[in-house]
Amino acid sequence: QNCVQALPMAQAKEPVNWPETHERWSRLHVDYAGPVKGKMLLIVVDAHTKWIEALPVSQANSHSTVEALRTIFSRFGIPRTVVSDNGTPFTAREFEQFMERNGIAHIRTPPYHPQSNGLAERAVRTIKDGLKKIGGTCLLTSLARVLCNYRNAPHQEGPSPSERLLGYRLRTRMEMSFPSRVYPAKAASDPGWNFAPGDYVYVRNYGAGDKWFPGTVEATRGTRLLEVKTVDGLVRRHVDQVRKRSPDETPAADDMSRPSTPVSPGPVRLETTAPATSQSTPESQPYVLRRSTRAKKPVVRFGY
Repeated sequence: QNCVQALPMAQAKEPVNWPETHERWSRLHVDYAGPVKGKMLLIVVDAHTKWIEALPVSQANSHSTVEALRTIFSRFGIPRTVVSDNGTPFTAREFEQFMERNGIAHIRTPPYHPQSNGLAERAVRTIKDGLKKIGGTCLLTSLARVLCNYRNAPHQEGPSPSERLLGYRLRTRMEMSFPSRVYPAKAASDPGWNFAPGDYVYVRNYGAGDKWFPGTVEATRGTRLLEVKTVDGLVRRHVDQVRKRSPDETPAADDMSRPSTPVSPGPVRLETTAPATSQSTPESQPYVLRRSTRAKKPVVRFGY
């Protein structure tokens, strides 16, 4: 018996890979990392796209795990399979009920054999190494940066996790280092756009005074925004709030600069008597009704 106890571990067998998944967000591998700055990190990685989710929780129990997974599933949907180790958060009755209610097949790896859940273990190491490199005092900020860099980085298998799961690369600050894409101006082909700098227009007034007041187009912004010079200064209006006016309707320079309310230089003298009129009001003539001149025909009645 002593000899048996002294025997070494059996030679490790050649590892067998998990079956390849052909569907996004179909099989998830989960595990916990930490503690990191007083928090435990629930790590979730998709087997097909290698997309990683990491949510900090106060305690690594079944309730926190269920709530975190519910948040993740609300973004990408419910997977078909979840792979985990035999930790207490994944073996509790609450977690098993959550799996059953959502129709998820829960696979638990052999005890004390983390290699069976190697994808989750690798994701845990990736997050830990990234947090060490970035540093910082705020866990949420550092975690967001690590996840953004990882999700946007191309993998040895080809596209990045964001391209494989979402279908596009995430925009980052690195995009500012490259020339921005030049999109064709929509105004050139849009029949509704017929304004150019220097055009005479009427601008909608939303304050006191007239409903429309004159102005001149100074510049265009985008495909629907105009900057118009008016008496009150430069205003910004949507094209729906601007009407074109003919150059013949252009007010004179003194009229454009004239204030809306006249200012009297001194006291105004009021007249006590109405001015006499030279013409008398013509007498009103009676209104004559116009009768129809249609020729009337006698009514023909049928006898029964």
